[in-house]
Amino acid sequence: NQECFLAFMPIVMATSIHSGEKFGEDMLEPLWIMLSVLGAYLQMLWVRRRRDLPPTLEGCKFITLKYFRQIAASGEGIRRCQELPPEAFGDPSKAKYLIVISHRWMDRFTCDVKTAENPEGLRLRMVLDHLNEVFSTAGDVLVFFDFMSLPQVGRMEDGTIIPRTDEEEELFQR
Repeated sequence: NQECFLAFMPIVMATSIHSGEKFGEDMLEPLWIMLSVLGAYLQMLWVRRRRDLPPTLEGCKFITLKYFRQIAASGEGIRRCQELPPEAFGDPSKAKYLIVISHRWMDRFTCDVKTAENPEGLRLRMVLDHLNEVFSTAGDVLVFFDFMSLPQVGRMEDGTIIPRTDEEEELFQR
């Protein structure tokens, strides 16, 4: 893991210097490795920060793969964008992978259907199964999933429709 290596090397070097050891040739190779890894890591971060999203995706929210896994494990299911907690979202300028998913909604107000075999939701299970095939860890993976990434019209339990606000409608229509 690059982050662990980067954090560990300065500690080793500082400990060696502090303990009175001379900074000799035996430390040049680890220093060179550390600087090379640090340079590669900084370049990767710079490239991500310069990532330009298409204008139609600006203002949209990206869901972390970790959050998808969390709601599936809890049986919570998919909810509309306005109902998601802040920790559901990630920063696309920092993510290594941005995934955009296009799918047919199974229900107008939930986009998913819960079944006996898939109590978390059939669509959620299908999407998560595909993502899990590709990504073993959840770090650095963000997903544009329209129902969760854009403001949606909602419905209360009594059937009352919850419209988008004017600001939400403007973002949705882009």
